[in-house]
Amino acid sequence: MRRYPAPILLVDDVIDEPLRQQLFGAFEAGPTFESPMPTTDGGLEPDPSTKVRTDFVLDGDLLEEVAYALHERLLPALEHGFSFQAMTFEQIKMVAYPVGGHFHAHRDVVGPDTAHRRFAVTINLDDGYSGGGLRFCEFQPTEFVPAPGAAIAFSCALLHEVLPVTAGRRHALITFLS
Repeated sequence: MRRYPAPILLVDDVIDEPLRQQLFGAFEAGPTFESPMPTTDGGLEPDPSTKVRTDFVLDGDLLEEVAYALHERLLPALEHGFSFQAMTFEQIKMVAYPVGGHFHAHRDVVGPDTAHRRFAVTINLDDGYSGGGLRFCEFQPTEFVPAPGAAIAFSCALLHEVLPVTAGRRHALITFLS
């Protein structure tokens, strides 16, 4: 069976250095929480066998600055590359994967609560880590580790995973577009 490259869009310089520094400061100030997974009873709880990650939800002026950067730098490329005009984005989170942090293979559209999602976006914020790349399991086994500030946009239907971080701590912004 021949395997092809994943159908993704890579866009450099979506989040500039000054904004990345603001994000790091906000993340360190918190509040942060262990990223949860849905439970069988409809709740949400951390599940380290599936995902090890710390989350921080953006709000206020910082959220507005990031939304502006997405609107100006990412959305035109997404429209050009995939003929997709985003109408909304979900809550934007800054996430951190510590050593051993990972997110097993999954799709971002798995039920009625996520069926509206069309594209996932992950924006790498730093490079002081090893491992932690994004891999699309149904395509060539390429591990994507974009430069700081660069975004990867991809269909929420694609099976993907975040590989374990082996040194340092990986930080990223994530959101979903519909």
